[in-house]
Amino acid sequence: RPAIARGTPLHVTLAFAKHVWNLRAQRCLTPIDAALRALSRHAACRVTHFSVQGNHVHFVVEADDKAALSRAMRALTIREP
Repeated sequence: RPAIARGTPLHVTLAFAKHVWNLRAQRCLTPIDAALRALSRHAACRVTHFSVQGNHVHFVVEADDKAALSRAMRALTIREP
């Protein structure tokens, strides 16, 4: 993949397994919101927009570099509820 220029908006899709509860349900939106708030404390990667769908989430993020994006997505996906 090409290098990421600091501040360049990137589209990231995070897909979930088919058996996962509907992500638009309140029981899923609450932990998603908490995870995004925790992620916002990482200055090297910022989520500027997001859209929660039934089984996946779209993000528009700005990262300082590929390593920062990787760390942020890893932190988002391994977060405990």
